[in-house]
Formats: sequence, structure tokens, C-alpha cells
Amino acid sequence: MKHLVISGYGAFLGLESHRLAVRQDDETRYYPLNRLCTVAIAKRGVSVSSDLIEAFSFV
Repeated sequence: MKHLVISGYGAFLGLESHRLAVRQDDETRYYPLNRLCTVAIAKRGVSVSSDLIEAFSFV
């Protein structure tokens, strides 16, 4: 299990094919939801999609 910390202003967190998609500065990184233990948002200015919030509620 991984712990993910988002600390970049302007990042967007979304859901794509049962994976967490983190978009920032024209770069996208993917993290399988079943391998994440926690996701911490450590800065202001981070957007989170409602689909991702719903997926987190079932994990």
C-alpha cells in the first residue's frame, strides 16, 4: 500500500479506468486505486473530481 501526498498548486485529481489520475503542468501520472492507502492534499489550489470522491467512498 502506498501513501500519496499531493503538494503542487494547480494539480487536478480525477478518475480514469479505476486509477487515480494526477494532472499537473501538462503531465499525467496514474496510480491504481487498489494500491493506495491514503491520499493527502498538502497545498491549496488542488481540484478533485466528484467521480474520484465517489470512488474513494467505496474503497
